[in-house]
Amino acid sequence: MNKLKAAYDAIQERRIESLEQLLREDLALLNSQTPFGPLLHVAAGAGNLEALKLLLSCGADIDARGGTFGGDALNYAASKAHVEVCKFLLSQGAKFDVSEPERNALFSAIYVGSTELAELFIEYGIDYSVAYTGQSMTNMDARAFAIERGQKEVLAVLLTQ
Repeated sequence: MNKLKAAYDAIQERRIESLEQLLREDLALLNSQTPFGPLLHVAAGAGNLEALKLLLSCGADIDARGGTFGGDALNYAASKAHVEVCKFLLSQGAKFDVSEPERNALFSAIYVGSTELAELFIEYGIDYSVAYTGQSMTNMDARAFAIERGQKEVLAVLLTQ
């Protein structure tokens, strides 16, 4: 079996010992790209906090980009509403990428309707006023996106700012 696929499976199946063994055998796996980004993204998307801790302790780049939209692990965790993973990543120094709406963790939180994540990201200083113009939006900031998505509870959080 391909080692990268084996590492991916170990993360998804929460087999930390297997992941640790694979990384001992081939540390280059740490920054290898899967279709979802590096293994850190896979762990973030799976909500696998143990795997995240292991990968970071081995030297994974907390702000590495990859996957479909070239985002980071924080945005990927937010898109799956993994609050504890987002808290952990922020506590370890993850930075917000607001360069594109697809990479904006607050937009991901709005998309999944997570008031808890919206509050967390605001607490950690995300720029919620940044506005985007592109194919599907014109001068759209977080509040406008919450309105468009019908996320009234998240909008209420944003309006208190």
